[in-house]
Amino acid sequence: MKKTLYLLTLLLPVLMVPTSTLGFRQDVPSLAHADELLTVEVTPSVNETYPGGYVTYSIEVGGSYVGTASLSCEWSFFTPPGVNLSIEPEEGSVPFTALLRINTSSYTPPGNYSLIVVAKGTGGGPKAEKGVILRVKTPDFSISVIPDYRSVQAGQSTTFSVVVTPTQGFYSKVVLNISGLPPGASYKFSVESQNPPFTSTLAITTSDVTPEGTYRVAVVGTGGGRTHTVIVTLEVLEAFGFKISVSPTYGNTTQGGSVSYEVNVTALGDFNLPVSIMVAGLPAGCSIVASTNNVPPDYIATLTIRTSNETPEGTYTLHVVGFGGGMSKHSNSFVMEVLPTPTPSPTPTPSPTPTPSPTPAPERFDFRISAYPSELAVKPGSTASIKVEVTLLSGSPEPVELSVEGLPRDASFSLFPSTVLPSGTANLSITFGKAGTYTLVIRGRGGGLTRETSVVLKVEEEKRCVIATATYGSELSPQVQELRDFRDNVVMKTSAGRQFMRAFNSFYYSWSTPVAEFISKHEGVRKVFRWTLLPLLRVLGISRVIYERISFNQELGIIIAGFVASSLIGIVYLTPVFLSLFLKKGLFLGRRASLPLILSLLLLVIGEALRSPTLLTIGSSLLVVSSAILAPAALISLLTLVRDHLSLKAPTG
Repeated sequence: MKKTLYLLTLLLPVLMVPTSTLGFRQDVPSLAHADELLTVEVTPSVNETYPGGYVTYSIEVGGSYVGTASLSCEWSFFTPPGVNLSIEPEEGSVPFTALLRINTSSYTPPGNYSLIVVAKGTGGGPKAEKGVILRVKTPDFSISVIPDYRSVQAGQSTTFSVVVTPTQGFYSKVVLNISGLPPGASYKFSVESQNPPFTSTLAITTSDVTPEGTYRVAVVGTGGGRTHTVIVTLEVLEAFGFKISVSPTYGNTTQGGSVSYEVNVTALGDFNLPVSIMVAGLPAGCSIVASTNNVPPDYIATLTIRTSNETPEGTYTLHVVGFGGGMSKHSNSFVMEVLPTPTPSPTPTPSPTPTPSPTPAPERFDFRISAYPSELAVKPGSTASIKVEVTLLSGSPEPVELSVEGLPRDASFSLFPSTVLPSGTANLSITFGKAGTYTLVIRGRGGGLTRETSVVLKVEEEKRCVIATATYGSELSPQVQELRDFRDNVVMKTSAGRQFMRAFNSFYYSWSTPVAEFISKHEGVRKVFRWTLLPLLRVLGISRVIYERISFNQELGIIIAGFVASSLIGIVYLTPVFLSLFLKKGLFLGRRASLPLILSLLLLVIGEALRSPTLLTIGSSLLVVSSAILAPAALISLLTLVRDHLSLKAPTG
């Protein structure tokens, strides 16, 4: 009996192999009609749908049997939730054709389900069977980007059309993002997130500091636990034409007065045609005079704006517009404030001179600088944007010059504009190099004042599934992608999952690299590990379904999914070891063995309530270890009870 129990346990990993590898029963003729034959054929043998969809099969009933045959179906292992089927007609005179329709519901779990179609003659006639597979696929979506290549001059913009299409009953919201932009470039989606189908226009804007070159930009869509990436090519060409800048960005005058600015016109590339300048946004009653105009760049012109008594007082945002070579360019914005003309005081009648009231001192200029986000976690080689806000606190606005300190040497950045008139914003784009934690200081100087803010940058290397990669030969293999997808889109989406991964990574990467190197060098070992990892992939698929069914509370979902995954992993991989110890040495767990599991759940509840990373790390790690140990122990206890029960019932000689 012990040997039988041991063999049954060793067969447990085989039970985790996907049902698509199992065969079906062959057609069995009736013994009562040995001289008659009934056949049944079902096409297709494998049919695919999605939760909420349906499939149809064609059933052909034939053979030498003459008479009426009835049709029925039975599931091989268990009936999938939310599935119903119908056969039309359910019986007929042989030969005849019938249609089998299977309807699924939105809560039917993805997976492979085997079904037996049975044809049976009436009155004890012959019987025939045929097996088919219903494959319920995970709801998904697809992304396409049109076109897949664009070229743009530095400082210009270009657009792509991003089409998001649902497949297999997908109904979740998809969020769009991109990575891989060149330095100094920014992007914007016309539609950033929505339930598909939808089309979004992706606008990519480069700057004058964007380096020439060809860049692979990744358009990423995430939703419903799925992530898809499409790579497009962006080629940044040498800028051609000219650019215009104006300083200072603020000036004032009275009605009838004038104010001057400096206009810098710079050629880009080999541009050498005349450029004329004008001002856009001027109020009524104004005229301009430029010391230099309509000549090839580079040149600097003093631009004087003259107002009149009819010019309305107020604050105006202006731009210098340049025309040349069949193109037009706008400068940065600048401000002109028109103040009312002082009214002359009438000559007073001689009288005793009163003591003058003290004139209040003008309010001093002050500003605040802030950055969003204040903390940023990125991967090496990626590009991120930080919004820098300069807020006017008091006084009249004065230009604030921005600078950046604290970046590592292998990082590059662009800051545009580098001078801001409060209240205003600037965009800081950073391309990161090697891993590490850095404190970035953004400093603003203006009006004799210096203000600063800081941003914490965490550049973290992406963790790799080194053993799985060595086993399957590539990080792009479906099995490795499945493991990474489970880690990134299930475990890392929750607080408890992230804290567990911190502990797991410390343990896993302390020994996995040399093991992976050994696997990659020995093909025989790789084959063994492929079979060894097969139950793990199946277990994670089951856990993912459980997690998605409890998506209304992700923290609860990851705890339950983690408990189920750890228990199944323990049953598959540890039961043979535990059974050997039990049969040979009589070793077994005591009644208090469940205390670590209870303690882990208590720590997780307290850790979630207090938002304590330490408690979540300890609780999640203890949950995984205790579940993996208790599950095979519980299975052995159950099998032992069954054995003892059968032994008591067995007749004695």
